[in-house]
Amino acid sequence: MITALLTHEWKRTRTMLGLATGIAVAAVVVGSLLAATGWVGVSQTGIILAGLATFGLVPALQVLLAVDYWRSSHGRGGAFTQTLPIRGRRIFGAKLLHMWLVTLAALVLTVVVLAPLLWWGTATANGSDTGIIRVVQDAWASISPFVTPLMLTLLILLFVGFLLLPPLQYAFSASIGSEKRLGRLGVAGPVIVYICLYAAMQVLSFVGLAAVPLGIGLVDGSLGLVPWNVFAEMAAGENAADDIMPIGFLPVFLVVALVCLWRTARSWDRKIALA
Repeated sequence: MITALLTHEWKRTRTMLGLATGIAVAAVVVGSLLAATGWVGVSQTGIILAGLATFGLVPALQVLLAVDYWRSSHGRGGAFTQTLPIRGRRIFGAKLLHMWLVTLAALVLTVVVLAPLLWWGTATANGSDTGIIRVVQDAWASISPFVTPLMLTLLILLFVGFLLLPPLQYAFSASIGSEKRLGRLGVAGPVIVYICLYAAMQVLSFVGLAAVPLGIGLVDGSLGLVPWNVFAEMAAGENAADDIMPIGFLPVFLVVALVCLWRTARSWDRKIALA
């Protein structure tokens, strides 16, 4: 069932996704070529164009899919979706999984194709080494004394996890904002819910930082847990430590993600009102 739903989601959105991705790739190619010229003004414009397309592909696709999620689930196209003889949370699971898979595919495209093109154009203009593999190897050689392969893997997984959060938050906002109380507001309902969710996460993140006074920093020449106090850092102002990454917000993000997942699935099962 999930496979069939995923196939339907892909067929319904592939034109939109293909067009957006094609525009991004074209922008990076053109921008990188302009950057490689080294011409004053033209090169800088090319770097900006390629950079925006490279780092904006993933969030742009996520926003497009979020809008499509609302339209196909709770907007004008929701009448068909909500009447399918399938449990609501299964439909929601397929839609969320589709957004996650697109996010991961876009991330791979960014890392494997777009980022190397951007680096080539920038490095050519600056006279730097254009070999992205050698650059990565040199970067790893410089941080390997402090970061173990396991730590690097965990950091990469953490980064990927953060990239998967926005689709879940968008889906939560679209579904909760389409329930009876807010559904009559149309698209304003999901926007209001998203703003409230964002504000709540900021407050809860601060609470998490205060409750878990730890961070990741150098300990005896390698990365490890070190004390980090949010109130002391606030009092320090410009002298605050900038070589420690606090971790108190991580449990908050995990709990919020689980709550959003549960609440959105529950909302689907309760038959959300259509706009």
